[in-house]
Amino acid sequence: MENIKECVNTKEKVGSVNFQITLEDDFNVPDVKPDIDRIVTQDAYVEIAEQNVMNGRIMVNGSVCFRLLYETSEGVISIQSIVGKLTMEEMINMDEIQEGDQPYVYGVIEDVKCNLINSRKISVKTLITLNCDVNRVVEEEMVTDLSEPVQKKFAKLKCVEVVDEQRDILRRKEKFKIPVSYPNVRTVLYERVSVNKVNMRAENGKILVEGEVLLFALYQAQQEEDEIVAFKGKQEFESSIDCSNCKENRFVLCDYEVMSREVQLREDEDGEMRCFEVDVVLSVLYSILENREINYLEDTYALDGNLNVQRNKITLKQLKVNDNYQKRWTGTLSMEDNDPAQWELCDCSADILIDEVDWTDEGAKVEGSIEVAVLFMNKEKQLRLKAISIPMDYLIEQCRGCDKKTLHLRAFVDSVDVSGVQNDMLEVNVMTRFSTQAFLSENYEVIQEVEFGEEEKENDNYSIYVGYRVNEGDDLWSIAKKYHSTMEQIMELNHKTEDTLKEGEKLLIVTE
Repeated sequence: MENIKECVNTKEKVGSVNFQITLEDDFNVPDVKPDIDRIVTQDAYVEIAEQNVMNGRIMVNGSVCFRLLYETSEGVISIQSIVGKLTMEEMINMDEIQEGDQPYVYGVIEDVKCNLINSRKISVKTLITLNCDVNRVVEEEMVTDLSEPVQKKFAKLKCVEVVDEQRDILRRKEKFKIPVSYPNVRTVLYERVSVNKVNMRAENGKILVEGEVLLFALYQAQQEEDEIVAFKGKQEFESSIDCSNCKENRFVLCDYEVMSREVQLREDEDGEMRCFEVDVVLSVLYSILENREINYLEDTYALDGNLNVQRNKITLKQLKVNDNYQKRWTGTLSMEDNDPAQWELCDCSADILIDEVDWTDEGAKVEGSIEVAVLFMNKEKQLRLKAISIPMDYLIEQCRGCDKKTLHLRAFVDSVDVSGVQNDMLEVNVMTRFSTQAFLSENYEVIQEVEFGEEEKENDNYSIYVGYRVNEGDDLWSIAKKYHSTMEQIMELNHKTEDTLKEGEKLLIVTE
């Protein structure tokens, strides 16, 4: 007997690890930089360069890139910056992980502190949370038909199948032209790059990637050496990743991290140094999914023999949530003893810190905070940093009823705006985006193998008539299987046109 089978590739969560590490080191001020009088601001981000998977562990190599902005009394320029890296090499122990798995590792900066040891030396200390999610593609097999003319009962199931899963690199180079109203650049003092509003979708033969690159830079003007200029720019981009398994009827789930970001000053078309070239590299882990409907063999038996039926329980998934949910948060920032009229807004940034994702009957509840930093500069080219923490409590109702283990949630800041001065108070508006995927998990008992038994039923060459009263929960298939008959024979003998039964109904059955 030939077993006709179908296989479904589904993704199961192997494990998840979150743990904190501290990196710290001392750095000397480069010889070309003046002494530090006061540190204005510092920030950092994590770059994951390599993930080596071994049985039971993952080796993660990367770095924490930091930069600080400081004031100095030396020279004509009062503002300078220092950038550096703290090397990170961590071994993540996970008993469940195996070679060939595709882990998703990303780091979140919980805190960064740059302290002044003396005017030529600083200490840098960062607290990082490393998050590692490991999912594995597993193959589930089921019998969908048999070559022999035995009695068969079929059923339908719906699921989402993983067609492909890969890791790839996306590189973008964007040019930011300085407006003609801005002076020429003598020296770049400080820059900050971020990648926002990244969205990915499947098209034929490729994954379309859309987003924007933001640049903030402070530079020394060429004409007047003591002039400091703040420049902000935004470049929207559209790119793609080649993927032969992408089709318009399929969809893509993606995770990405910024692996590196570099800024170079370049010449414009007139040969003047009035262009910033930003080179950004993204590490992308993507899964290509497809909705499927499968007719499978739910049950079988033979009239003239015994069948050995091997069954197995499998879990398949349906994608219920795959969306981005935006939420605007508002806070107020006090200028305190600083006269708002004397301070000009230079830059504002925000980071999301998620403390907990609580699974409730209403959905997934996200709790944490949004840490906002706002940089000001006055006419004397002095800098001031103001910070505010906005509590975050957000319920994603669309996740209600989903399997908690399948939830994948990432939070991003899409924009930060500061406006309105009233009684020395500023209004801070942060637009966040929660990229959310969640599945419904359904358990099925499927047939994995069918074969004829060794003992054959003896043919007595006569039939037996049996009377049967329908009990609660009976169906025509189970009765026919019990008495070694067929549904068609029972319906014909009892003059039934439909296969529905009523409790207490009397049936005449012929067993062969």
